[in-house]
Amino acid sequence: MITRFFNASVGRSFHSFNIGRACVACSRHIRCVFTHKLRWKLFLDQIVEIGLLSQLVVVITGAFTGAVFAAQTSFI
Repeated sequence: MITRFFNASVGRSFHSFNIGRACVACSRHIRCVFTHKLRWKLFLDQIVEIGLLSQLVVVITGAFTGAVFAAQTSFI
């Protein structure tokens, strides 16, 4: 039963995936990395913006993770 489910769900989605298109897309992206000029100011501005905007998410996630860890270790 598990094998039948696995073959029906995963096998169908795997066969519909076009490997040729994926290879073409990967080769185009790799070629663009080496042929296009990198705009460093824009690149660094985006890194700073993404880093500063994600800081709140990291702090909240760390606080809840720490609280769960403290609660689990206190019961031992």
